[in-house]
Amino acid sequence: MRASAAIEVRGMGKKFCRSLKRSALYGVVDVARGAIGLPLKTGDLRRDEFRALDGIDFSLAAGESLGVIGHNGAGKSTLLKVLSGIIEPDRGRVSIRGRVGALIQLGAGFHPQLTGRENIYVNGQILGMGRREIEAKFDRILAFAEIGDFLDTPVKYYSSGMFVRLGFAVAAHLDPDILLVDEVLSVGDMEFQARCMAFMSTLRERGTILLFVSHNEELVRRSCERAMLLDHGRCVALGSMGEVYAAYHRRVDWMPPSRSGNQRAEIDEVQILNGAGQPAETLRLGETMTLRVRVIPHEPIENPVLDVGFNCNRGYVAAAANNQDCGFDLGPRTEPFWIEMRFPELNLAPGGYRLTVQIMGADRLEVYDWQRNQWPLYIEADRYVRGAAHLPVEWAVRNDSQRRTERKCSGHESLSPSA
Repeated sequence: MRASAAIEVRGMGKKFCRSLKRSALYGVVDVARGAIGLPLKTGDLRRDEFRALDGIDFSLAAGESLGVIGHNGAGKSTLLKVLSGIIEPDRGRVSIRGRVGALIQLGAGFHPQLTGRENIYVNGQILGMGRREIEAKFDRILAFAEIGDFLDTPVKYYSSGMFVRLGFAVAAHLDPDILLVDEVLSVGDMEFQARCMAFMSTLRERGTILLFVSHNEELVRRSCERAMLLDHGRCVALGSMGEVYAAYHRRVDWMPPSRSGNQRAEIDEVQILNGAGQPAETLRLGETMTLRVRVIPHEPIENPVLDVGFNCNRGYVAAAANNQDCGFDLGPRTEPFWIEMRFPELNLAPGGYRLTVQIMGADRLEVYDWQRNQWPLYIEADRYVRGAAHLPVEWAVRNDSQRRTERKCSGHESLSPSA
């Protein structure tokens, strides 16, 4: 790997045309203008044109990694195609130093009529490897791809998983200074994904620059140090995983808020407080959170149950709590009152949530007020946390001849801002 490998993008933009006929016409016009020495008009959008990328700025040095996230159509794949040289930007500057390996489209560079063996040589040469280099790495590529008896079968008969295994194996064994990986890994099985993640980690340790596009938050957090959020072709967030994913979750389309119940009692106000007792929508993993709920009874109620659910954008309840299960009796209520819930360590996995709060009768059958997906909450952490929740744990270790040593660990020490 070259220590001088780098990517530098300044003010980069790329536009496309929705109409094939107009695109062809604009192409002829642009060629004609260039032939007579007139400058191309890259600033203004012509009819049916749109900007797939607009004003992109970032840089990466050897060993750095960047996850690129955003909604479908945000410009993620277009960005990787520009960086790999497949398409040219029409604005700004893109500087690439180093050997580029790219896996940005399923089956890209493969000829369907050729066998897996033949495509290894063809695709390897397209990526810049010589025949001797391919021959030297052939057995490693084959072992990584695990296509076995299908090596001499035309790739048009391959499954999508076999396609991506072979494509990744060739691109990765290019020994690239820069590796560009698009969402194509999602078609691989879990075991292959795990091997790809381990391989990319090894490349990063050797100084490879990694740009990884994926909708899978877990894979991005595991693979990259920083993230970039694209929205309709523009970079709207660039920085730490916690900051960028918090911005992303704020833009995610949730199920719309809803409300039901007979209104014998009404949830009037909900306050989310951070560890300092200040109102907040964003908290850090392991931080203390206080939830205060004001309830207005419109008629006398006896031993009501307040239930709070933390809904994630995958459509399930990640966690929930209510006073009845905790043995906390609210007693008879006739006047407006506040209920306070304190979570000493909020151990939900980093990401976006919406709070659902409901007040019910003691039998939980009569719902007074049920407000769903009403209050946003974002959990930040600067490193990858696996699973839906983070569990505090007590560790112990000893040899047979040694005294037992213990350490209680919440796991949050290295996640604090000062760590």
